[in-house]
Amino acid sequence: MCVGLRLTFIAAVVLSASGAVFPELPELSLDRIPSDIRERLRQSFKAARNNSRKATANGHLGMILQAYEQHESAEVCYRRARVLEPSGFRWAYYLGTVQSILRKHAEAARNLRDASHLDPNYLPARLQLARSLLETGDLKESRKVLDLLVQQNPGLADAHYWIGRVLAAGGELAQAVEHFRKACELARNFGSAHYALALALRDLGEAAESEKHFVLYQRDRTGLPPLDNSLLDSIEDLGAGGALNHLKKGVRLEAAGKMEEAAREQERALQIDQGLIQAHINLISLYGKLGQIDQAGRHYNQAMAINPSQTELHFNFGVVLGTQNRPVEAAAAFARALEINPFYAEAYANRGQALERMGYVDEAIQQYRRALENRPNYRLAYFYLGRMMLVQNKPADAVQCFLKSLVPQDEQTPLYLFGLATAYSASGDHERAISCARKARQQATALGHADLVRAIDQDMQTFENPGITQ
Repeated sequence: MCVGLRLTFIAAVVLSASGAVFPELPELSLDRIPSDIRERLRQSFKAARNNSRKATANGHLGMILQAYEQHESAEVCYRRARVLEPSGFRWAYYLGTVQSILRKHAEAARNLRDASHLDPNYLPARLQLARSLLETGDLKESRKVLDLLVQQNPGLADAHYWIGRVLAAGGELAQAVEHFRKACELARNFGSAHYALALALRDLGEAAESEKHFVLYQRDRTGLPPLDNSLLDSIEDLGAGGALNHLKKGVRLEAAGKMEEAAREQERALQIDQGLIQAHINLISLYGKLGQIDQAGRHYNQAMAINPSQTELHFNFGVVLGTQNRPVEAAAAFARALEINPFYAEAYANRGQALERMGYVDEAIQQYRRALENRPNYRLAYFYLGRMMLVQNKPADAVQCFLKSLVPQDEQTPLYLFGLATAYSASGDHERAISCARKARQQATALGHADLVRAIDQDMQTFENPGITQ
């Protein structure tokens, strides 16, 4: 890497015919830019310099800079493009978008309003305008923009969500709830809408319904309603040529549950840079989830040849081995991860699982306790330890472990509640056992965890009639 590499072009500040200030081209630092796209950025900078009076050249440089998260420099390029082409919708939209990222919300609102006038049919611009107005505290104007959007597009979940946000900001929680509900109905995997609805219901004292939507949010944290945003897609496409951008795109796809597409992006990253060890590490996990164990092993070996001192390398492969019911090899992989990082709570917990499968209960308990030493609020470790306390006929200790696994709530909470119900039942507290089991069943049903619902139903008879033996 060439340290301190910079491209600089200082242009005189001039005024356009309209009187707008024409800013200088930005000074660019390429130190943090991946080597495989530096030449591309050099060429775009050269084009902007040689065609300094052309909006497209300046705007295109801004797009590439935005693709690589150089937002301050991108803003300057978009401002230049706007001066040169005041009627250009995309430059107004891109400028407003970048200014929103930079939290320059008043400036963003001005440019996004211009964009919305230039192309009223581009919904993302109008939604971003409403959001920027909300950020400036102008609730009345934000609501005005959103009401018109809903009037013209009644099925637009995003618009209902942002109306809810505006109403909540103004203290009108009951009305906000109705719009959050509508957003959730229109897009059932809209994580942010479920979260906002859960908070509003909680503040209104509707604890049971609030909890239901909080659980749904945990299931779909990153879920968003479909919305065509071809302009921002173009920004992402510009960054697609770099290995790191393929890697980041793969991570986003994995978070969205698109494992096959995520694996393809990680493989594309390796086609550009075979030494990108993080892509190998990510592929071990992805291929494990896809059941392609040979592929996971291949990337483990390739990563080992690059740098065997990567904790996640051994941890991810240990997880894959565990899913293949190979506990001896999995325990060894987790042990290697712990040699590199002896404070890795998740590795202790997973090694405990492998030892438990091998029948080494005391050793497993020791690993779970080590996990909690290094991460005192580690819910899953408390759950595992609680199960071991039940195996050792220590229901009171099990109750304490399961209680500590309940906060915060997420999609695993129904399972932890079921464990707590079992511990209460074993300790003779059948009333609490029934209450926890019913709550677990309600949450499991809301999340669509059919297997867990069946398990709870099977044990409910024992909770309600403790004298009956299954």
